[in-house]
Amino acid sequence: LFGLVGQEMCIRDRRRVHGIQVTQMRTLILCACLILAMGEAAPFIDMWEEIMDVKCITADIKVIDLRILTDVGKIDPNFAKNMEILKKVESIYVGVYAVPNPAMDPEAQAQAIVEAIKGYKIVIVSVDVEGNKWSKKTEVNIAFLKKFLEVFRKINMNAAILTSEHCWTRIMGKSYEEMSMLPLWWNSHDKDPEAKKFKPFGGWKKPTAKQYDSGLKCGNQMNLNSAYSEQP
Repeated sequence: LFGLVGQEMCIRDRRRVHGIQVTQMRTLILCACLILAMGEAAPFIDMWEEIMDVKCITADIKVIDLRILTDVGKIDPNFAKNMEILKKVESIYVGVYAVPNPAMDPEAQAQAIVEAIKGYKIVIVSVDVEGNKWSKKTEVNIAFLKKFLEVFRKINMNAAILTSEHCWTRIMGKSYEEMSMLPLWWNSHDKDPEAKKFKPFGGWKKPTAKQYDSGLKCGNQMNLNSAYSEQP
C-alpha cells in the first residue's frame, strides 16, 4: 500500500496506458492519507494470517495490505475476518494484494475480488507477479495480466504491481514495459527499507514501495514494507 495525500487531499492525474486507466498522485500514488516529508520512507505491512492483536499491530502502522486472493484462485478466508477486525480501528487505510492463479480464468478471479471488497474501503489492488505457476510463454502471461487488470480498470480501482526484477523478467519478459505507468511495489527482501539499490526494469525507473523484510510481530507473520514520497 503506498501513496501520499498532502494535506489530506488526493491530487490525481488520470492517464490511459494501452487501455489501462491509471490514477496517480502528483507526489505519492494511492489514496492513503500518509503525510510524509519528502524523501522519507513510510512503513506499512502486508499480511495473510488472521490478525491476533489489532491494537499491537496498529500501534505504529497506519497502512495495511491484506491478501485477498490466494494462489489457488480463491478468496482468502482471512480477508473478511481481518476487515471486520480493522473496522474497529480508526485511521487505518487498507489495500489488498492478489496472488492470481495463471492457470485459471483471469476475469473470474478479478471479479471475485471485486465482489469480496464490496462494502469495504479498499484503496488499491496490487497484483503479485511472482511464483512458479506462470506459463513459460511470456505472451500468455501478458495476456493474462491485461485481462486481470481490465476488470479493475472498469470500476476505476487503483492497481499496482508487486514483483521483483527476476520474477518480472522471467514471467513477462525483459523488454515488456507496458505496465510501467502502474505503481511498482518492489519485492527485494534485502532488509533495507530504502530503495537506493534499485535498478530499473520493466520500464520502472523507481519503485513506489518496497517489500524489504519479513518477520513475526504481535503474534502474526507479516512482510515489512516502505512507501516513498518521491515518485518515478
